[in-house]
Amino acid sequence: AIVKKNDIIRVVSDDYDMITISVDDIEKKEEEEGTTTALIKGVLKGLQDRGNEIGGFDAYVTSDVLIGAGLSSSAAFSALASIDLSTPRAMSPDCSSMLVRTEQV
Repeated sequence: AIVKKNDIIRVVSDDYDMITISVDDIEKKEEEEGTTTALIKGVLKGLQDRGNEIGGFDAYVTSDVLIGAGLSSSAAFSALASIDLSTPRAMSPDCSSMLVRTEQV
């Protein structure tokens, strides 16, 4: 990922359209439930709620984990996002519980 000086997050993955999110718009939205956008926003919100600063970045993601095949592709993506977005404080022991809550929301 490339950290940016703005508040825009852009994520692109193999064979998928680019996702663009403003860090000023990370509240949960019903119409986004179950989407990659919701996962990213959930991780951002969890980090922010724990006192971490969040900001813009560009990321390209690729994986061999099959989507929707029961292999926890969304959990893997959430963990990746939390590591990529985190400051040293964000990787505290409660980070894993935050990821579990992100998956359940």
